[in-house]
Amino acid sequence: MVIFKEFPDKQSLIKNLTKDVFEALSLGIAKNQKASLVVSGGSTPKPLFQELQKAELDWSKIYLTLADERWVSTDHADSNEKLVRDNLVSKELNFISLKNQAQTPFLGVAKTNHDLATLPKPFDVVLLGMGDDGHTASFFPGSKDLASALYPESNPESNPESKDTLCAGLTPPPYAAHPRMTLTLPTLLNAKKIIILFTGIDKKNVYLKACEDGPIEILPIRAIIKQQQTSVEVYWTA
Repeated sequence: MVIFKEFPDKQSLIKNLTKDVFEALSLGIAKNQKASLVVSGGSTPKPLFQELQKAELDWSKIYLTLADERWVSTDHADSNEKLVRDNLVSKELNFISLKNQAQTPFLGVAKTNHDLATLPKPFDVVLLGMGDDGHTASFFPGSKDLASALYPESNPESNPESKDTLCAGLTPPPYAAHPRMTLTLPTLLNAKKIIILFTGIDKKNVYLKACEDGPIEILPIRAIIKQQQTSVEVYWTA
């Protein structure tokens, strides 16, 4: 269910990606009077955010959240929310923050889960990235909390009366800064379309390795590209 789209340069990639996201959101608004978008942070999607900001979309009908967030203040340089607000969000947009006032993401799960429940689902578009280690969202290889993010239904700490555990706290490996809040795998897969965006030969090699059989825990991006529930498109350029 994965379509790999290769582009000659970053400019053409962003142009085509902007068009595809625009069309998906427009279709959602036309059909349901609202649309929902999940995005990831980092420098790679920043040009997309800037192009979408210019698009003739009714932003008052679009609901936006993040695939994951570092547990820092929303004005911190490492905050994904700050990146999105600085480059995409207009005042009319309905933005659902993953960060709240709890001391840790683990203590903040209940509040974030409640807020996320207001988002229209399935999401019209989920935009993910991929790290050199094969992580996506905050599904880091080697994280002791990875199972609770991938398989929340098996997490004994989750509320057995809740049908959906939409998010999970996660402590990343030492090389990744800050505790995280991440959408769970079932939440990300509750989408009409998932787009994975990355650039460079090294990451393409990681992706190709992840396409081979192997444990999700070693290359967590496999949780997205190996599943059969939701269509996936990969956007790549060297």
